[in-house]
Formats: sequence, structure tokens, C-alpha cells
Amino acid sequence: PVYVHDFTCSDIVRVGRVPKGRLDLEPAYWDGGSWVASASQATDISPPGRWIDPMQIYFVDGRWLAVTKLGDWFGEKIVVDVASLPQGPFTTVRTIPTPPRCPQCNTYFASLVPYPGTDGSMLIGISNNVFGNLDLRRYDPTFFAIPRV
Repeated sequence: PVYVHDFTCSDIVRVGRVPKGRLDLEPAYWDGGSWVASASQATDISPPGRWIDPMQIYFVDGRWLAVTKLGDWFGEKIVVDVASLPQGPFTTVRTIPTPPRCPQCNTYFASLVPYPGTDGSMLIGISNNVFGNLDLRRYDPTFFAIPRV
């Protein structure tokens, strides 16, 4: 396989916040129990045992929803987690298998599509491609409809 990014760069997800509209202020960081001023005290909010790359967090129907492609380019599963607060804790509510489309293919970057399906379902998109190949005919996005969580 061709490894195109650093596996150590995305195993921890930390969050910070500022008041709405005040990006000029220093953020406060979640330490697992409260918001603190020191970035060094920030704690990982990702569910235990995960390599997160990427974890996309959305506010949907009054709850926080995280869509994660486990293993990013090399994994074969999307998980959907929910939480009542943006910093978690998150609980897994759906798992979606995403096997590669061909032996050279990979799947990556799962994200919530911001529009519901015609039946009110949630739509999640994932990209499919081939490493080391500029043949864009192999790019094949896939969409999954899941019941609202």
C-alpha cells in the first residue's frame, strides 16, 4: 500500500470553544469535566479505542452527531455516534460497512449530507478512489440512507 499521511496525527480529538461571534478571544478547552483555559489540560473526546480521521461533528435534531470513518483510508466501517453535549460522551448508534470497491480502492472521508432523504432519513456520503492513480474515472462517491438517530 501507499501511505500518504502520518498515522500518528489524528488519534486524539480535543475541543475548544469561544462565545458565539468572538473568534478574537482565547478558547476554553474541555478537560473531561469542565471548560478550562489551558490547552494542555484538554482531553480526548473520541470514543475509546478509536483512530479518528476524520470525525465530523454536527448538531442534528437537538443532539450532537459524530460521523467517523474508522481507519480513514484503510478502514471498512463508518460509525455514527450521538451525544447530548458537543464534547460528548458519544454513544455509537449505527455502524455502516464500507468495503472497498476494488482491490486497489480505498474509502475515505465520511460526512453527513446536510439534506434529509425524501423519507426523512439521514444521508451519509463517503468517497471511493484509488491511491497513486490520477484516473479520476475511479472516483466513486457512495451515499447511505439511515433512519434518523
